[in-house]
Amino acid sequence: MKRTTFWRLYTLLGVAALIGATVATAASAEPAEAGERVLRVFGIGALLFFVPVFGAGMWQRRPRDRSGLEGVYAELAGSSEAPVDGPRLLAMADRVGFALLGFGALITLIGVVVILDIAGQAGGDDEIRLSPLAWIAAGAVVLAAFTVRPMLRGVNASVDLALAPLGLSRAFGSITGTRHGHKVKVTFTPDLTTTEVSSVVITRPGADSCDWLRDLLEAERRAGSAE
Repeated sequence: MKRTTFWRLYTLLGVAALIGATVATAASAEPAEAGERVLRVFGIGALLFFVPVFGAGMWQRRPRDRSGLEGVYAELAGSSEAPVDGPRLLAMADRVGFALLGFGALITLIGVVVILDIAGQAGGDDEIRLSPLAWIAAGAVVLAAFTVRPMLRGVNASVDLALAPLGLSRAFGSITGTRHGHKVKVTFTPDLTTTEVSSVVITRPGADSCDWLRDLLEAERRAGSAE
C-alpha cells in the first residue's frame, strides 16, 4: 500500500473513530458526568490520533548523513569546488520541516493537557479556569503566525540559491530545467522521488531533499552514454 493511500485511510478512519467515541460517550454518560467524560475521551483520542501523524512526519524529516553529497553537487555544478554548499542549503527544507512538526506536536500535547485539565475541573462545582499552559500555547501560536511565513521564504531562497549553479529551478512539487541539452525533472511525492533526464528515469523511496542529487548524476551519465 502506498504511503499516501495509507495516510488517507488513517485520517478517514481515525477521525471517524474519534467522533464516534466522543458521541458514544456523550450518549451513554450520566448527565452529571457527561462533560468530564466527553472531554477525557476526546483529549486521549486526539493524542492517540496525532502521535503517529507527527511521529511519521518527523521521522521522514529527520537529520540524515549527507557525507559525499558535496562532491556530487560540485560535479553537477561543473566545478571542482561548488560555488555554494548546495546540500546544506537543500537540507534546510528538512530541518525547518522537522522543527515545525516538532512545534506542532508540542502545541498538540499542550492542547491535550489543557483539555484533560478542564475535564478534571468539569466534575466539580467551582468555576472552570484555563491552565497557564493554555495561554502559553495561544501565545506560541500567535508568534508562529508571524514567523512561519518569513521562515518559509528563507527556505525557498536557500533552495533557489542551491539550484541556480545547476541550471535548475523550483516548480510546484518538482524541480525542472535543462542541462547539457537534456530536459531534467525531479518530482517529489510522499512515497517516491522520481528523477527524469530525457528518457532515463530513476526512482527512490521517500522524498529526501538531497539524495536526488545522486540520482541526477547517475541519470545524466546514463543519458550521455545512450547517445
